[in-house]
Order: sequence, then structure tokens, then C-alpha cells
Amino acid sequence: MELLGEVIKARRTQSNLRLEDAAALCGVAKETFMKIEHVQSNCQLASVLQICSGLGISLYIKPWMDNGEDENDWG
Repeated sequence: MELLGEVIKARRTQSNLRLEDAAALCGVAKETFMKIEHVQSNCQLASVLQICSGLGISLYIKPWMDNGEDENDWG
């Protein structure tokens, strides 16, 4: 989740968006946006997905294979 918060903040700053403007663009409260950027544990997945969508960030889920690979191998 920490990496995702960093990606969201990077996209916002690269787009020259203030926190308030990014939150309004994504349809979430400024406080919610801040919590997600700072990786607070009480963030809702729906809000994270809404922010990603609003900022044009695509997320992909890679299914794991049960073929002896290390389950922590995300690459």
C-alpha cells in the first residue's frame, strides 16, 4: 500500500495538482486523499480505486501460479 500511496502522490505532483484540486477531480474528500497518500491504515479500497481512476492510474492484478514459485514473488 505504501508504494501505491507514493505513486498517487507522484502522479498528483507531476500533474501540478494541489491536494484540494486532485481530491475534487477524483470525487473524494481532501482528508481521504491525504490519508491515502500518507498510507493510513483506515483507507477504503473503493476510495483508492476512485483516486486511481481519476488520476489515470491503471492497476493490474497478476494471478499467482501454483507451480512452486515463491508466493512473495510479485515480479
